[in-house]
Amino acid sequence: MTEFMTSFELHGKPYGFTCIDCPERGSRAIEGDWVSYDTTKSLTGRETLYIGLPKRCKKCNAKYQVHKRATEAINRLYFVKPVNDGWEFLKFVTITRELELSPNKTPSKEEVRDFKKWYVKGRDIIRTELNILGGTDVVEIVTTEKQGLFHHHMHIHGIWIMPYMKVDTWRKAMDKVGFGRDQIRAIKNTTWTNDEGKVYETSAIRNCIKYLSKYLSKDSTSRRMMWGEVRRWKEHFHPDAPSHIKTMRQYDSWKSELGAP
Repeated sequence: MTEFMTSFELHGKPYGFTCIDCPERGSRAIEGDWVSYDTTKSLTGRETLYIGLPKRCKKCNAKYQVHKRATEAINRLYFVKPVNDGWEFLKFVTITRELELSPNKTPSKEEVRDFKKWYVKGRDIIRTELNILGGTDVVEIVTTEKQGLFHHHMHIHGIWIMPYMKVDTWRKAMDKVGFGRDQIRAIKNTTWTNDEGKVYETSAIRNCIKYLSKYLSKDSTSRRMMWGEVRRWKEHFHPDAPSHIKTMRQYDSWKSELGAP
């Protein structure tokens, strides 16, 4: 059987979310394709050769899937976000609840459900007052032991669509619904310097994706909750958009082919 060189050994930078353990890291310099060929090594008698495209190991693929989920979520947020003055940036939000002790080493389904109900109720109260259009949230639970009992520190990490306002304004609204050590801050472009002193800039949207990916990957059971206008994102489509579109990437591709604004 012919021996094939992996595409990143030929030339070009390998794809992201790959490592030396991946069967194929791919090459950005090659137009990607798959080729099927005969082989006696497979029960089906056929295998697929990845040309220019990555074939990730299990660990890298898991990270890549988290990144794809986060990217889709943030793209939807930007899609429905107004472009008016004061709405330039999405907001990173942390919501916590007052500490409570439990005899259980892990939080029960009832405790988690109660926390989510408490959060959603408070969030719905402040939505109109603060003009929050929607967002995506991830629940994080950190457990510590204290005096023979367990504290399940449940909190929300969210990225919301809301306008600029003074701290006192949102602080007062948060206090009314009992949200704890919370914070709201705009997610903007950031700069960083490498070891050679070269300055790079990371866009606001990439920072949003990094934040969301971080909290989605902390726990395999983490689930993202979308709410508000983000759940109705398809209502913002071009009127001629086909109904089969399921992702922002598909929608952007359709618009590009159509030449729609």
